[in-house]
Amino acid sequence: YTRADAAREAFPVIYLNDGQNLFDDKLTLSGHAWHAAEAAAGLIYHGQLPPFVIVGIDHSGPTRSYDYLPCPPGTAGGYRADAEKWPGGGVDAYLQEVLGEVLPFAEKEYGVSKEPSLRSFGGSSFGGICALCAALRHPGVFGSFLVESPSLWFGDERMLREELPGFQGPWPARVFLAMGTKEYSGIRKTTEPEFDAKLVELTHELAEVLEGRGGLTKGTRLKVVIDEGATHTESAWAARLPRALRFLGLHWWRPVLAARADRLYFTFPRRLQAGQSGVLFFNQARSLALAGKPRDHMKMAFGFNVEWSASFMVPPEAYEMHMAFSDGGDGGQGVWDNNDGLNFYARVRMPMTAAQRSHTVDQALAEGPAWGNVQDIAHKRGGSPFFTTPEVLVAGEPAVLYVNRRRLGQGLSDDPNLKVHFGFNSWAVGGQEQCLKPTSLWSVPFMVPREAADMSFVLTNGAGTWDNNHGCNYVCTVKAARNATVAPAMPRGVENVESMPHGAGMLHIVTFTKREGAETARRANKWTEEKRMRVWTPPGYDPANPPPGGYPVLYMQDGQNMFEDWLAHQGVSWRVGYTASDLISNGELPPFVVVAVDSAGSSDAELGIVGVPGPHGTVGRLLARCGLAEVVERLRLYQQAQEAEAQVPANDPALALPRLAEALRSFFVLVSSPDALPEFQSVQVPRLRADAVARVCRSLLECYELVYAAIEDPTNGYLEAGGAAAVKHTPAQVRTILGVI
Repeated sequence: YTRADAAREAFPVIYLNDGQNLFDDKLTLSGHAWHAAEAAAGLIYHGQLPPFVIVGIDHSGPTRSYDYLPCPPGTAGGYRADAEKWPGGGVDAYLQEVLGEVLPFAEKEYGVSKEPSLRSFGGSSFGGICALCAALRHPGVFGSFLVESPSLWFGDERMLREELPGFQGPWPARVFLAMGTKEYSGIRKTTEPEFDAKLVELTHELAEVLEGRGGLTKGTRLKVVIDEGATHTESAWAARLPRALRFLGLHWWRPVLAARADRLYFTFPRRLQAGQSGVLFFNQARSLALAGKPRDHMKMAFGFNVEWSASFMVPPEAYEMHMAFSDGGDGGQGVWDNNDGLNFYARVRMPMTAAQRSHTVDQALAEGPAWGNVQDIAHKRGGSPFFTTPEVLVAGEPAVLYVNRRRLGQGLSDDPNLKVHFGFNSWAVGGQEQCLKPTSLWSVPFMVPREAADMSFVLTNGAGTWDNNHGCNYVCTVKAARNATVAPAMPRGVENVESMPHGAGMLHIVTFTKREGAETARRANKWTEEKRMRVWTPPGYDPANPPPGGYPVLYMQDGQNMFEDWLAHQGVSWRVGYTASDLISNGELPPFVVVAVDSAGSSDAELGIVGVPGPHGTVGRLLARCGLAEVVERLRLYQQAQEAEAQVPANDPALALPRLAEALRSFFVLVSSPDALPEFQSVQVPRLRADAVARVCRSLLECYELVYAAIEDPTNGYLEAGGAAAVKHTPAQVRTILGVI
């Protein structure tokens, strides 16, 4: 039981009178309790009932008969002379307190169900009479009743002679009614079997009323037990309690099944417990392979930790369960549903060992990798897909990585076979793969190398599905060990510099060389490290003759957004170079330099998809290879021109029709090549690769359509020179080649 489970799905509940007699032998007068907790736990443990709550309501002692009876009990014709002066008549007030105080309290504090079908009420002796009164006076509040050894003799058999004949319903859904054959003589020194027989006779008479007038069919809605030799004691009621609960709680499965009607299977408890039993429900109608097969031949094969087993006792060492289903035909060679060869899977919760529970923090610290207050860190990092202990990794020391599977993407949250690939210093050091094994959290211990400055990791199921944090990898900081000497990072070199006019100055795009390291390190760097720096120099810039003290410099982050609209995240840049040029030319500031460092990670802008595809994105590079990059940029400038006398594009030598036609032909040849997009082969996750290629293809198609539409536009002057007839391939053909829907 947890409050979280109760909030998710309210528990069935049975309310029982004489709460002192239910659980603890020491609290009873007879020295023997009902052992209700043991009975309930056994039924739940063996999967005969779903988890439910028992609420015991203590009796009031000397005034017990007053609370449970509608009138004084009387003497039953002299057989119960001891009860002559016992009070009665307070049952209505008692039931009002049960309904007005006990039920709301249990529902609020313990999350028990408010549904009548999931509520039971019961008791024994006078407590059984009280249960019958609840059924008659408050119909519809409780769905079922436990009536043990009811004292139907009270008040000259008033319940049978007056109360029941006048009741119009609705009748309860289920009643368990029981009586022993030695209820009277079995607890007294004198033997008077005629009163024992009378009590059994009254019980049969009550059963006939419930069946005849209430429609409670014996065996389905009404269970009548005449227990041979049983007495009027707690030990007798305890012996019958498991049978009673099984009968009364059978319909408690209905909401459980209804809520999971769309599932092929589910287990109860929801999360199997290692070392305990469970129940598996299989919905045959949801199986494509077995839906039409005879139900009485269904078989299941299952096993734990991939080892197949013949018993449904969950082994103590189990952390996962695998299943397959069959129609049982042809000696096991019939029709099988095994989830397309992957088997069906359920996770098993592993309890802490006694040694683990007894560990102090100091002991855990002394014993190695799983040190630190894991629970505190887990609560703090509950919204994160992972956390580590220690919270900040320390170079040269052991650590544990914990993964919150429910926060993972790419469908890995329910995958049974989860692996982690990790390495240090941008994958350059200590790269390895390990399987995550589930305990209360999915975790893997590891040793942080002494030279580590950071840890990167990705997750996979080993079958092609990856979660690499949307291409950026998951990254943990590593703190240097005490007294450690940290080697300075080797600076990277410059691979190339591209320069172009920007404003009144020049923009220099500096591309760095990759860091040294293994292939995994170089591949990771593609997405996780800054790759370029953009340096704007003012008009008249002369590095050999700088002003006294050198040029002032402004350092900016997010270099992609600083200068070029086509590369900016929103399609509009800061236009830093133009602003700086104006300030310098107006004499408001002396000449200065701007250094903007690109942010790490891939983006639509880096792919050249946002705005005009520029020369440094993937789209820009592809367009440049066929001569369309400048064409697209100049055509967009013509489209944006506001002056009425703007030049006709066809008269621009850079946009002459033969040049456009040749560029479009080269473009068609390029995109028809199977390796036109080699850059994306390094993206490991198939879905991410497919998405990136699709976005590039859509952008390429938009560029082709832009040029083609410009040629067909009569205001652009191309029609006189032959127009679209000079172009061999229509946008529809390019769309087909690129696979753009």
